Amino acid sequence: MANLRAIRNRIRSVNSTQKITRAMKMVAAARLRRSQEAVSQSKAYQEKVRSLLAKLLPFVEDSVDPLLKRPQGNKRYLVVLSSDRGLCGAFNASLFRKVESALSQTEYETSLILIGKKAISYFRNQKDKIHHIVEDYWTDFDHQKAKNLCQNLTQDFLDGKVDRIEILYNEFQSVMTQKPKSLTLLPLQKEESQGAENDLEQEIDYLFEPGKAQIIQLLLPKAVEGSFYQANLHSLASEYGARMTAMDAATRNAGEMIDSLTLHMNRVRQAAITNELVEIISGAEAIQ
Repeated sequence: MANLRAIRNRIRSVNSTQKITRAMKMVAAARLRRSQEAVSQSKAYQEKVRSLLAKLLPFVEDSVDPLLKRPQGNKRYLVVLSSDRGLCGAFNASLFRKVESALSQTEYETSLILIGKKAISYFRNQKDKIHHIVEDYWTDFDHQKAKNLCQNLTQDFLDGKVDRIEILYNEFQSVMTQKPKSLTLLPLQKEESQGAENDLEQEIDYLFEPGKAQIIQLLLPKAVEGSFYQANLHSLASEYGARMTAMDAATRNAGEMIDSLTLHMNRVRQAAITNELVEIISGAEAIQ
C-alpha cells in the first residue's frame, strides 16, 4: 500500500504541474497575439521609412548627417536582448551562442550592453566586457523605454565613444521558429540603398521640399529608433512564442506521464489484490 500511496502522490504532483504549464501556455499565447500585432504594425512603418531613405541616400554625401559616418575605430557595442524569465526552450541559449561567436571576433574591441535578467546572469563572469546593464527593462515595456535607450546609444555614437552598435536578438518568424539575428544599428548602412538609385531614375523626378538633405536629417533618427524598437518587439514575440511552444510540450509530456503512472498504479494494485487472494486461498487450504 505504501507503494500505491507514493504513486498516487506522484500522479497528483504531475497533475498540478500540468495545470500550471497549461495556464502558462494560455498566458503566453495571449501575449503573443498582442506582440505579433505590434510587430506587424511597426514593420509597415519601417518599410515606408526605409523606402523613402532608399530613394534619397544615393544622392547625398555621407557628411550630410553624422549617423552616416563611416567608423574610424574598432570600438563596438553589442546590445543583447534576452528575457527576464526562463521556461522558453532554447530562446536564450541560442542567442547566447551567437553572442559568444560575436565576442570571438578579434577585429573589434567589444563591450556588452545587457538587457534581461538571463543575459545579466549568463555573462556575470565577464565583467571586463560589460559596459552597461539595463535592469527592469521588460517590466512595463513600452515605446518610450526603447526610445530613451536608443537615444542614449545614439548619443554615445555621436560623441565618438563607440564606432559601431549592433543588436543581437531573436527574430520572430513563427510560433515554432525564432532565429537569432545580428542587426547593425549604427552607422546606418548606405550600401543597402544603392540598388534604389537606378529604380529612382526610371521614376518621376520628384521635387523634395525643403530638400533631400533636410528630409534625410529628419528621417535618420526615426529610422534608427524604429529599427531598435522593432528589434525589441521581435524579441518579445519570440520569447512568448518559444514559451508557448515549450509549455505546450511540457503539458503533453505531463499527460503522457500521468497515463504511464496510472497504468503502473493499476498494475501494482492488481498485483496486490492477486497476492491477497492467493494468501486467502492458501490459508483456507491450510485449514482444510
